[in-house]
Parts: sequence; structure tokens; C-alpha cells
Amino acid sequence: MLNFLSTGISLGAAIAVVCSWHRNRSIVWMIVHGTLSWVYVVYFALTRGADEVR
Repeated sequence: MLNFLSTGISLGAAIAVVCSWHRNRSIVWMIVHGTLSWVYVVYFALTRGADEVR
């Protein structure tokens, strides 16, 4: 169970970093959003604009 939990946290951080870079193009924001992990991923999904939807 612990291995699954750490993998999920790592995956969330990776997704957050990619989403943050796509939107902001800033290394500082990538670090902040990677730390927030899944919280930022959910925020990004709820607030993305029409130009960010594929």
C-alpha cells in the first residue's frame, strides 16, 4: 500500500509540473505546483480555458 501511495504522489507531481509549464512557462511556478501535486492538477482541470482543451 505504501508503494502505491508514493507512486500516486509522484505521478501527481509529474502531471502538475507538466500542466504548470504548459500554462505558465515558469520554473518557479513548476516547483510550487509540483509541491501541491494533485491539488494543482484538479485546479488546472477545473479552470482550463478553451484554448487548453484538446
